[in-house]
Amino acid sequence: MSLALPPPQKLVRLQNLECRSPAPTDFEKFWLSSYNQLISSPLEFREHTPQESLPDLDNHLISYSLRTHDGEQLWVYASRPTEERAHFPLLITTHGYNGSIEPERVRRLTALGFNVLAFDVRSFGLSRSANARISAWGWVCEGLESKENSIIHQSILDFLQVARLGNRLFPEARQKTYQGFSLAGGLTLMATGLLSLAIENQLPEAETLYPNVLACGAPTFGDWTRRLQYAEAGSAKEVADFLRAFPQQRGRVMNTLAYLDTTCWGSYLDTLPNLPQLQIVGGVGLIDPIVPPETVYPIFNAIPQEYELQEFPCSHTNYHEEAAWARWEKTWIKRGLDVASAEATTIPTHQ
Repeated sequence: MSLALPPPQKLVRLQNLECRSPAPTDFEKFWLSSYNQLISSPLEFREHTPQESLPDLDNHLISYSLRTHDGEQLWVYASRPTEERAHFPLLITTHGYNGSIEPERVRRLTALGFNVLAFDVRSFGLSRSANARISAWGWVCEGLESKENSIIHQSILDFLQVARLGNRLFPEARQKTYQGFSLAGGLTLMATGLLSLAIENQLPEAETLYPNVLACGAPTFGDWTRRLQYAEAGSAKEVADFLRAFPQQRGRVMNTLAYLDTTCWGSYLDTLPNLPQLQIVGGVGLIDPIVPPETVYPIFNAIPQEYELQEFPCSHTNYHEEAAWARWEKTWIKRGLDVASAEATTIPTHQ
């Protein structure tokens, strides 16, 4: 079956889409409170013994249990900290929906020159003990009765808790890249937006956590109204199925999702005083049944600073054209490594 791309007129319409739903009036108040809760929590982690670690980890990789702000445990893979690699750029990443981290990917990114922290999102992979009781309607539906209890809210804070661990393990690696695709792309972008908001409000740790490069491909959770309209599968379908079963819950659920909309965070990704400009490398699939382009373009159109958005024929499909996403992968990797190289003269090295 051939891939039918959007005609030129539809593509232009897609490229100019903006979010139709403004952020709630207490959006910033809620998220600043959440951030304060995060940084008020202790950073507790434990290195796994060789017996606890996976058999395919080697001398270059290590794994940790990381305590979240609400007392759950995340599994984190990391490049092994060494004096020789202390100044290497830091990369924080995670995985897609219903997925888990592949150690081989961590190994490959480490070999390319990153100090990597890659974590299994709560309830997925080896972090499945966190939020062990997940809604029968799907991961995204867990806690939808309130913004505070939503698993999306908790996972955004988890991303920043992993970033705090990165600062602890690699304090010399001041150049940072935050990267993700699909679920990971949405969490990455929202976590970075929250850091920007925290910096504007002069909250502790935010500047030290802020990345130099943000790479988000097909970021999910954008423009929930359109997601429920256009998505044919994935987390949006899970929410749609739940709402069809419990239509009386629509008002409460949509209110919760308004605080968890990736589009709302786009406007916070602006140039910040006294910090290098964030380099943003985005990606969108023109055919995508799970993260439709109608929900991705509004995210990037809300960003006030310059960014790069690469367009690909498809994503979340079985079409061979998805191989084109290798260009996005190469772009953000080069950007992440080049940022560190450009400022290498100001970074202490340990040879």
